Amino acid sequence: MLPMAEIWDSLSNINFEKIHVVAVAGHNEVLRKKLSTVASSRLAALGFTDDMPQLMQAADVVITKAGGVSLAECLACGANILVYHPLPGQEQANAAFLQKEYGVAAVEDIRQLHTFLEKEMRIPLSERLQRQARRRKSFGHPEAAERIAVFTEKLRRPDSGNTD
Repeated sequence: MLPMAEIWDSLSNINFEKIHVVAVAGHNEVLRKKLSTVASSRLAALGFTDDMPQLMQAADVVITKAGGVSLAECLACGANILVYHPLPGQEQANAAFLQKEYGVAAVEDIRQLHTFLEKEMRIPLSERLQRQARRRKSFGHPEAAERIAVFTEKLRRPDSGNTD
């Protein structure tokens, strides 16, 4: 899990007064309540939500862990992804692959997070929106699940004559 409270605390300073944070705690009610105690006009703390695609598409930056499902969802939405402190092993491998293949950014600590966000804040909104649209077109494949289901069904039917 991300150290959401630590990240929020670090973004509460004057340098980041224009940043608004939506922290999604999922099923972690303890974390959601902790973040809610410091909620402000700049921080919204949510629990589990089915609105993740909309939240990711609305975000200038999605700060996330390097789990495969989270990253795949971010890519499909065209999100500007920042992986925060990937754990040794699979998360580091995921982050390295996505940095190389998709231009995803990764940081190890709060200082690097601040540097990344300061740089992003200088990019005009029109350019950020254009980049998101390009990423969504390149990486988003809304028909993928259906194509996989059709392919899998063909594999299950021995009489399908499937030679794929």
